[in-house]
Amino acid sequence: MSWGNPAAAWFLLAIPVVVLLYFLRLKRREVVVSSTLLWSRVLEDKRVNSPFQRFRRTLLLLLQILALLFFAGALARPEVESASEMPRTHILLMDVSASMAAADGGESRLERARTLAGDYIDALSGGERAVVIRFARRAKALTPITNDRRVLHGALAALALVPGPTDIDDALRLSLSVARSMSSQAQGTS
Repeated sequence: MSWGNPAAAWFLLAIPVVVLLYFLRLKRREVVVSSTLLWSRVLEDKRVNSPFQRFRRTLLLLLQILALLFFAGALARPEVESASEMPRTHILLMDVSASMAAADGGESRLERARTLAGDYIDALSGGERAVVIRFARRAKALTPITNDRRVLHGALAALALVPGPTDIDDALRLSLSVARSMSSQAQGTS
């Protein structure tokens, strides 16, 4: 098990602060009322108004400490690592519709997307894989799921504009299909 944010352990220092504030709270004043039956808890409280009092079990203090523990645990983002974990797979969707021919600041949108995707592929770690899917009216996977950067860069280089509008729904359906096939492969190996 690893922690996505180990610095959150510093948040656990708030627990002694909560306990300290419990001890430093002021003693309730004794007030004379007509019916002392309803106020028996107040009358039983004969503690002196000193900074450190005898520790009493209170549900409120326990709930405050538990809330701090849960909050610190959530901030730490625990991650469970599995020995049979499949390598991380990335799906790169590349829009090749006519709108990608527009030039924003000198180069076309397609060229800029190609450059960014190439940088992303270069940043993949050794075990990570990717698939390149191009879409305009129809979506098509240009590569298999691979960690071969030459194949992925080759698919990016082969991208060409397709006249017409974009159908992102088709691209998302194909991406979902690829993700489901990866999920079924992962379940088959474990």
